[in-house]
Amino acid sequence: MFVRLVDKKSKQGVAININTILYVSERKEENRNFLCIETIKGVYKIYFESEEARSKAFEALIRKKGILNLEGVEQSFFRSIK
Repeated sequence: MFVRLVDKKSKQGVAININTILYVSERKEENRNFLCIETIKGVYKIYFESEEARSKAFEALIRKKGILNLEGVEQSFFRSIK
């Protein structure tokens, strides 16, 4: 099963096989919001214009994959349940 993250303006995006996801983290660096998705094949850094958009994408990934919060809220690192 794949999850697609698509930019509504440019219509470009990425499709990620959710079975290959190892870690997902939400981050904010230098006033940029992004999801960092580590998979078996590599790491995707997906930037969002707003924190709300990033959070919605993050929650969608959690629901599809059944991801469990292993770390504290401060770091927001998540690991998939296998």
